Amino acid sequence: MKNLRLRVMLLVPLITAMTLGGIGLGLFVHARVEADLVAAGDDELTRALLSAFDRSPGTPQGRPGPAGDRRDGPPLADDGAFRPELPAGENGPQEVVLDASGTVIFQSEDGAMLAARDLSAYAGKEGTFSVGGDPRFRIATVLRPDGATNVIGLSLAEVDASLESLRRSLWIGLAGLIALQVLVAGLVVRSVTRPVARLAQASHRIAAGDLETSIEMSSGPREAVDLGADVNAMVSRLRSIISEREAAAKEADQARADMQRFMADASHEFRTPLTALKGFTDLYQSGMLDDAGLENAMTRIGVESERLTALANDLLHVLRPTDSQTIETVDMEAIASAVVQDLRAAFPRKDVRYVPSRSGSCMVSGDPSRLHQAVLNLGANACQHSPEGETVFVSVSQVGSVVVLAVVDHGPGIDPSMAESMFAPFVRADRSRARSKHDGAGLGLTIAQSIAEHHDARIELSETPGGGLTAAFEIPSLEMT
Repeated sequence: MKNLRLRVMLLVPLITAMTLGGIGLGLFVHARVEADLVAAGDDELTRALLSAFDRSPGTPQGRPGPAGDRRDGPPLADDGAFRPELPAGENGPQEVVLDASGTVIFQSEDGAMLAARDLSAYAGKEGTFSVGGDPRFRIATVLRPDGATNVIGLSLAEVDASLESLRRSLWIGLAGLIALQVLVAGLVVRSVTRPVARLAQASHRIAAGDLETSIEMSSGPREAVDLGADVNAMVSRLRSIISEREAAAKEADQARADMQRFMADASHEFRTPLTALKGFTDLYQSGMLDDAGLENAMTRIGVESERLTALANDLLHVLRPTDSQTIETVDMEAIASAVVQDLRAAFPRKDVRYVPSRSGSCMVSGDPSRLHQAVLNLGANACQHSPEGETVFVSVSQVGSVVVLAVVDHGPGIDPSMAESMFAPFVRADRSRARSKHDGAGLGLTIAQSIAEHHDARIELSETPGGGLTAAFEIPSLEMT
């Protein structure tokens, strides 16, 4: 069965119930009025009987006495029959007398219509009855002592005319009532179904993928308004979930791309020393090395092996940064002084200077070897990219609740847009900071950032006034925690 619209489902039963109720009420009113009119006719018949017969003590129950009895009472006809004195009038009571067989033996002057009816069925009976025909009659019968039956009847023509007028009025009123009911029901149902229709239309758009659809339900039934608010909340939550999933998918794609790039870069970094080792091995196996060449080859093999070992250690630290970490109180000034000495030894052609703190003790909590490695990586990065004759400064100071160890160079610097990406594995600066012979695998800043994160610290890269790069290692001060 085809699904009906909500408006039809509401209107049809509602109007049907109202119509049936109106018809039932009309039938009840009609029956009640007809019963009241008939009862009024019965009362009039009773009054006619009471006025027609003398209720003297000699007459049982006030009925006429035997023929020829001349008591005071209703007049006698020439045949000696009692004749009730009935009020005259076309619609007044009419009287006939039936013999035992039901034959009319007398009729009043205006009783022709009653006498024309077949009344034989009422001979010998007492009571009040309705007689069909056009017009209908309401009759009352009384038995006479001689066996005859007096019948007094009232025409129901006026009653039928009144009932016909009532029926017309009821039909007109019922039609008007139904029209009014349809109008009111239509308005009520419309006020209910319009919000539902808006909800349905919005739901169709949402189901079609338009999650930007908003349902405005400022008016209407409370249930519809609440439902609209719930649908809006549901769509908003759905948008959030989809956005989160899209963001997670993008992050996953980015992570996959980063991992692929990481593996490619790692493979490239390993390939260079491995290629050298393979080349020297092939030369030795082919007998193309003399004593001097062999000694040089062994030296190069040792250098490349150390390079592989350093690269492997760096990768291991990136992947497992907290292994063998020892937490203790560390003086960052001592760390900075030791780093400066190491840089001077590693880069003898560079001018590396230490600027001690003027703010007092710079004590922090951490692993001294890890912190030393992080700062050394920052210093090595500055030395690798600073021109000869330029000075690299390493300073320590306490700023508020943090200790700041800054490494300042006056090299070519980096593009500010690359500041965040410089901490990614194997990432190097642009051509102005191209790899030199001292350059590593591009893991120095990655390792330094990893160490900083595990010490609740951070590294900020900024442009040095006058040109160059400033790397600030900021770690919470022990005295301020």
